[in-house]
Amino acid sequence: DGVLVDPEPRAVFALHGTPSLPFGQVGLRYGPMMASSRYFSITITGRGTHAAMPHKGVDTVLAACHVVCAIHTIVSRNVNPMEAAVISVPKIEGAKAPNVIPAEVHLEGTLRALSNATRDFLEKRVQEVVIKTAEAYGAEAVVEFYGGYPLLENDRKCCDYVAATAAGVVGEENVRRNYSPSLGAEDFAFYLEKVAGAFYWLGLGVEGGTDTPLHNPCFDFNDDAIKLGIALHCHLIFRAHSLQ
Repeated sequence: DGVLVDPEPRAVFALHGTPSLPFGQVGLRYGPMMASSRYFSITITGRGTHAAMPHKGVDTVLAACHVVCAIHTIVSRNVNPMEAAVISVPKIEGAKAPNVIPAEVHLEGTLRALSNATRDFLEKRVQEVVIKTAEAYGAEAVVEFYGGYPLLENDRKCCDYVAATAAGVVGEENVRRNYSPSLGAEDFAFYLEKVAGAFYWLGLGVEGGTDTPLHNPCFDFNDDAIKLGIALHCHLIFRAHSLQ
């Protein structure tokens, strides 16, 4: 909408809370920090029939099961083991009754990687593996890709700036400068395609806590982190003169 055009910012910054770090710690790294991602939907079609007479139809559920298993071999057998990547298929929809083999099964999933090239390769392989596996069981498959986020890469200078600023707020001992990247995706990556900047994690974990992960229905945000998060962002502004 033009917010990065006039005036043009020198840098952009974002923080995200995480229970994986103790409260008060900051985690960040130079380079790839969050994954490049895509979502996909798969429609497998066959010939519906009664579950008691599978020979009269084309079992889309059987084909879908083998498609899911085949998809999960892509990372382990086609991607360099030194590359970080993942494919998950969390959603499967078939028949509404236990005695019906449906004419159509729908699946949805996501693929992620710590490089745009690997993400593109995963898309290509998912397309090939799904179609050929479905054919092996007499079914047809259509794969559609949509949405997703670009790779989130932190700028080195901005990353050092955040680390130095955070050290002045939480102490050098609480700044983890080589924090592990995540295969989660983050829309802040769209900003970093336009302007140099850095994304960092703020610890929410408490001693004796349940360590319930993000995106879990039982996750409980640590409200004590709100004040600290505001302070960190404010100090990034206060020290802006040192960001050359």
